[in-house]
Amino acid sequence: MNIKGIETFFRSSSYTSVLDLLWVSPTAAPNTSSFRVAYDLHCGSDHYALTWNWSFPNPSSSTLSPSFNLHDDKSEEWMDRFSKLIKERWTFHDTLETQDVFLEATTVFTECMTQASLDTCACKPTSPKTARWFNQEVRESLHVMRTDRHRARYHATQHNLLRYRASNAQFRYKVKRAKRSYTLTFASRVTHKNLWQLNSWYWGVRRTYSPLLIRPDGTPASDTSEKCQLLLDAWFPPPVPIPGSFHCVFSSPLPSTRPFPSVTHLEISDALCGTSSTSAPGYSGLNYKVLKWAFVIAPDKLASIVRASIHLGVHHPLWKKAVIVSIPKANKRSYVLPCSHRPIQLLECLGKLVEKVVAKRLLFDTGKHHLMPFTQFGGHSHTSCLDAGLALTHDIESARSARLVSSFLALDIKGFFDHVNHDRLVHTLWEMGFPCQICSWVLSFLSGCSASVHLDDFSSPFAPINVGVPQGSPISPVLTCLYAAPVIRQLTNNTITSSIGLPTTPRSYVDDLAFLAISNSLAENCIILDATLQQAETLFAEIGMTFDPDKCDLMHFSWRRERTLPSSSPSFSPSLHSTLNGLPITITPPKFIQWLSFHLDRRLTFFNHIRILAVKGKAITTGLQCLGNTVRGLSPHHMRLLYRTCVIPIITYSCQLWYQPDAPKHTLIKRLQIVQNEALH
Repeated sequence: MNIKGIETFFRSSSYTSVLDLLWVSPTAAPNTSSFRVAYDLHCGSDHYALTWNWSFPNPSSSTLSPSFNLHDDKSEEWMDRFSKLIKERWTFHDTLETQDVFLEATTVFTECMTQASLDTCACKPTSPKTARWFNQEVRESLHVMRTDRHRARYHATQHNLLRYRASNAQFRYKVKRAKRSYTLTFASRVTHKNLWQLNSWYWGVRRTYSPLLIRPDGTPASDTSEKCQLLLDAWFPPPVPIPGSFHCVFSSPLPSTRPFPSVTHLEISDALCGTSSTSAPGYSGLNYKVLKWAFVIAPDKLASIVRASIHLGVHHPLWKKAVIVSIPKANKRSYVLPCSHRPIQLLECLGKLVEKVVAKRLLFDTGKHHLMPFTQFGGHSHTSCLDAGLALTHDIESARSARLVSSFLALDIKGFFDHVNHDRLVHTLWEMGFPCQICSWVLSFLSGCSASVHLDDFSSPFAPINVGVPQGSPISPVLTCLYAAPVIRQLTNNTITSSIGLPTTPRSYVDDLAFLAISNSLAENCIILDATLQQAETLFAEIGMTFDPDKCDLMHFSWRRERTLPSSSPSFSPSLHSTLNGLPITITPPKFIQWLSFHLDRRLTFFNHIRILAVKGKAITTGLQCLGNTVRGLSPHHMRLLYRTCVIPIITYSCQLWYQPDAPKHTLIKRLQIVQNEALH
């Protein structure tokens, strides 16, 4: 912005230079004007002041609904107001028989909850509130410090400077003592209900803005509206054409179609009781706490809405508007790429209650009728990452006992939730024999969706979403696993076997896919994994999904002593050379890999796994030490409970994989014992 030849720096009267420059990005240039070098504002400095005008654009193109202060103390007042509103406006029968009646009744019910919240629960203030530890003593000390600072700035005598330093030190001491006093006082009054909130106190409160993003053509996107649009384009690309016809006639059930049992009041009550009252609300600002209050006043009306939605196969249009927040993915080298951010959709809680009921039914049918392959550990009830880890280590140890070597290839399905084809998903559920009402509801749930990206206090306009399932929905994991179930089943039934006849079966947990090859040599394992990778890529391409080449990991498990070969020799730990997405790729095994938060090395020593968990446990223990001591703060009972619930699960995660009572690994146990000893002091 500087004009050539206009000096900004001077030394006495004989030397001048253009030393200070104002740089403006192309995005900010239209909002910058009236730049000048102010010679009259140097205020004794040898640099002239630079001044310019900056015009701020409209910060948001769409405004989110206000959030409510839904405190438990206002529950009775809210219920009284809601009871009056629902009696005045509810003119429907308990059974909503048609789609139009259901839509109108749901709208009335939602409007009554919103109006009751507006009348009884004051909206949260937009201005920053005073910190709870900011007491009168700190306020008086702050006033004294500011007075002394003003006096020292304009009357810079030795006495005034010393007085300001003393008052500043006193203010900092008062702040530190006020924070500690408030923390220990709150901790001493803690109950079982709010005990778990203390675990996040040592994290602090941070406010960060989204970084500059890079478009596919390499140009930067610095404006918030441009970044929102770039993220939308990256998260929800146009649907990939998939061969085949996916036409379903819900009026003509298939022979395998199962009957639809009516939704019971107990199903709805259990689904609502299992929700968290602190979950983030959707576009309307009504969370699960409001639904629980409404369920107390009008249980039959709320149950009739949920029952009619599933029975009629209709998802209300109000429930299809989502607010997307961007969550940075962990352990990324750079966050300027849109793929380094994960979209989390905040949906309406009343719609999510319906989704919870449907998801539980899908999981029940999946387990009862064996609709999911046993190698998919993420699509069954009562299964977890631990089951996948136990199955993997069991196969590796079995190969070791038979004097064989095994190789493990871990893959990540790119955009697993965001690339689900709606027509194919409904057709898959139809062929699996789910009731027509469920298939019709899923089709309505996926159709006509729209989303607004909320980024840096900016909300983009609502844009249609025609692909994928929403991340943040209770039903998304089971729907996506059922969508990929036919492919996993084909990989399970058509495996590539080694020379000794052992199959290379897949093992999957939601979007994490892996293969374990077992043979007499690591070189043969690499050949088998190469062929398996090509087979999996072809099958997943048929459903519109691909693998992320940056998240492919390889690990060889071998206890053989290769005395003639160094550990860096390719024959000792060979790399996998293959092609992925039409490009050559080389996967080199590192010292250890991470799969489902298990850190696996060549000999399953779990040294790195325990080292990482011990560091995490020590960090939590150090943070929790500020909550109490032998004099003040948390009671010993609560400190012990907090340690057992916040630290023990971290440091003992997946201990079933390496701990054996008859042969305990004392080296690993000792590292965890050190963390516990530090927590006890």
